[in-house]
Amino acid sequence: MDSICIVGMGPSISMLNRISTNFDEIIISNLDDNNRLKYIKENIIDCFVGKSCTLMSNTKKLGFMIEDDPDFNIVKCMVNRVKPSENWKLWSEHKLKQTKGPWHHVDGLPQLVKDLPYYYKWRGPGKIDPQTKNLTPSNSVNWPDMETKSGKKIYHLSEKIEPYCIEMADRRLETNMGLFFTTLYAILELNKKYIYYTGIDFYNNIKVVNDYNTLKFKTMGEHMKIILIDYLAVWFPEVTFEMHTTEKFKITPNNVIVRN
Repeated sequence: MDSICIVGMGPSISMLNRISTNFDEIIISNLDDNNRLKYIKENIIDCFVGKSCTLMSNTKKLGFMIEDDPDFNIVKCMVNRVKPSENWKLWSEHKLKQTKGPWHHVDGLPQLVKDLPYYYKWRGPGKIDPQTKNLTPSNSVNWPDMETKSGKKIYHLSEKIEPYCIEMADRRLETNMGLFFTTLYAILELNKKYIYYTGIDFYNNIKVVNDYNTLKFKTMGEHMKIILIDYLAVWFPEVTFEMHTTEKFKITPNNVIVRN
């Protein structure tokens, strides 16, 4: 089949049961919470039966918690990073040049100012000692070769994603795993033409922006919508993006379908 479902951990994950017969493959994004796993098993576990599941995690690798769970058919474990260059050279060179400044501004929100995106972040991260400027890798680093706790190979994203990541950095748009990296993987590596989404709600649970953290996540949610409508849908006009979400959209292009 040329369809796949990307499953985030937001409230709209409950909508999975209404579309589960439309695809054979699922990408599960950063399932690292026992309460969310309990909800899945008690309410929608039947939606995963017979489906090939890929786990995608950040570099902390907590998203692989169900790698050996018999209720899921886990076929692959991935990090949302590209394989690093030798000694993380590309990443470390650009990380040291990182500055602080305004991100892409969203109408109706205060301006978010924080560390700006930089090239080849997706080939890191490592850690830099602020005194010596030496790279000091830790267990949460994106190593060239990695395994899960039970010895499964951890795969990297393809270098094919890099032009798209560079454009997002240039536009000062915040990328995230649930929408951006999973979608690029589904299209560029799996050649999917129809992508369903559940559990991606664009941080719309944040109703009041009253501090840095709420502003950060609210801005990220708005950036996700911009990335979907103005970039993913434009870069890949032959792909249909069907969002099952609690978020409302005012206008979407022809290849973006929103169902609430």
